[in-house]
Amino acid sequence: MSIDYTLVSGPRSGLTFDFVPSHHSNNDAGQYSEDRHGPDVFSIRENAFLFLEKAVADAFPDWYKGYYHWGVCYLPAETWLIIFENLRVLRFDIRAGMHPKQLLEKHVPNRGLLMYPGTLNRKALLDFLDRFEHRARQLLERYPYLVTGGI
Repeated sequence: MSIDYTLVSGPRSGLTFDFVPSHHSNNDAGQYSEDRHGPDVFSIRENAFLFLEKAVADAFPDWYKGYYHWGVCYLPAETWLIIFENLRVLRFDIRAGMHPKQLLEKHVPNRGLLMYPGTLNRKALLDFLDRFEHRARQLLERYPYLVTGGI
């Protein structure tokens, strides 16, 4: 088995993270449910998100305190730009040939949630990071928020 790095249009159920572009802040109660069914929503498997999580947490310090891994988090475009910068370190370490165990220790804080940790495919992970960032940047050109909806 290997990690599924697929970006899927629309929301999914199960161990997934939805990315919901929104014009609404977290002060607009109930908007997430409505926005979640918009045409630009996409999702990824939790295993793939685990490689993004450290970059997200470093850019949004309340990430762990608020248990956002298991809930909804409104992140403005400015925060996403910081997240994209943080992902450069992960890309560098992958390209530099860092040992998979060290890579996971440094970049995957919730390693206990990672299924198939021994099947790290560097090329697939780099491709996923590029596709994710490209899609998110396109959405952030049109929306002020990209909301994460955890498992």
